[in-house]
Amino acid sequence: NTQLAALYPTGWLHIWDIAAGETAARLPIAPNANRLAWLADNQTVAVAAGQLPQIQLWDVTSGAMTALLTRRYTTMAEQREAFSGGMPDGMTAFAAAPDANLFAISTFFDRVQLWTPDGEMTTIYDEDNERPLLSILSLAFTPDGSRLVALNGREEQLLVFDVASREHESTIEATGVRGRGLAVSPDGTQAAWLAVSDDEARVVGADLETGETMDV
Repeated sequence: NTQLAALYPTGWLHIWDIAAGETAARLPIAPNANRLAWLADNQTVAVAAGQLPQIQLWDVTSGAMTALLTRRYTTMAEQREAFSGGMPDGMTAFAAAPDANLFAISTFFDRVQLWTPDGEMTTIYDEDNERPLLSILSLAFTPDGSRLVALNGREEQLLVFDVASREHESTIEATGVRGRGLAVSPDGTQAAWLAVSDDEARVVGADLETGETMDV
């Protein structure tokens, strides 16, 4: 990709032409959008907005929003239940599958959800928290899209999900995990994150098959 995408808190998405060193497009988006991902066609940017979870798909050439994915309530009772805790279940992390046929988000109440481009949403993990804990701050798909991994900082765990079955596959100890740093190896067999203690910071890796962890 020869372009760079940048989000501005005032509600703009800027597309930069790297070679020319200038702005190629300036698109109006939701003011609270704070995460983005280029899709595989290098033509579409997925933008995630957090307070009322939604995913916007933008065509950077035409400047048009081609899709808006959000939770839609069919009854007032359903909407009241969703807001019963006094606040919406906003977004804490976002990831797009490599083939752009699936998006993942985590929420204030530590739920992990998968969204399809046609707006279908499935909750694949729910800790049933009574208050927002904002524990899951990083998500990543494996390069083949077969797995999703999530870092739970409060529980110091790496959660591994099978995408096809929508099942929680395994939990790996992630002692010392902090912040949003999470990456998956090109072959999809390992994940790595930043572990921080009082006197050091180090990168820790885990084998997604065996659960074995090691310093990287």
